[in-house]
Amino acid sequence: MQLDLEKIEYDEIPINKSELNSLEVRVKCKNELVAPLEENEEIGVIEVRVRDEVVYSTNIVLKEKIEKKSLFYFLKQLVCNYGSYMEEGFCN
Repeated sequence: MQLDLEKIEYDEIPINKSELNSLEVRVKCKNELVAPLEENEEIGVIEVRVRDEVVYSTNIVLKEKIEKKSLFYFLKQLVCNYGSYMEEGFCN
């Protein structure tokens, strides 16, 4: 998941130096995401606040579809990466 910074309307958000200590960025995401998730699906919001006032807000949107993984997928990953799991301490 990646925020598309090209779509943000502002390069800078003007605030007074005296307000720097009251600057806060909040990321609000759905508590539970269950695949499959569609491209362009909104999964949360980013807010920039100064003294509890929202000065900028943008949606967090998926750039690509996320498929649901099956048990077969995880078994295949285990088999393909078995050697590296053993070297890194699979059971640690």
